[in-house]
Amino acid sequence: MSDSGEEPCGNCDAEGVHVEHCYGCGYDYCEDCGFMGGCGVCVREAHAWAQYEKARITIQEMKPKGKRTKTHLEQLIRFMEYWQEAVQNGEEEIRCMSFYGEKGVHDASEIMIDCGDAVIHEMSWFLEKAKEICKGTATFDW
Repeated sequence: MSDSGEEPCGNCDAEGVHVEHCYGCGYDYCEDCGFMGGCGVCVREAHAWAQYEKARITIQEMKPKGKRTKTHLEQLIRFMEYWQEAVQNGEEEIRCMSFYGEKGVHDASEIMIDCGDAVIHEMSWFLEKAKEICKGTATFDW
């Protein structure tokens, strides 16, 4: 993070505040809009990834019915791990299951432009799919 000094905050427009620039996300922030002394935007991304990890663990602990459903659940978990790694590595052409409600291929910069909201959308899709797999009403092949 760099120190921009006393200037209007580019994030919340507060005047006469100490403004810093976050290299992680590119936004300016100040003590009025920052979070616990840091950038509020990056904190949202970190929170989204923490929620994603909790969801992955929850899915790993689910009890599928039968060997076939277990295989599909394991494939879903592997895909979740691939997806997270691809996004965090900044890859292009990442297959998304629910990029704001629709499947498709997107690059990491598209996925992470919303401060982690797309991560939460994907996580929710994975959780729902895992429940369906465990009930035996869905499959997942990757």
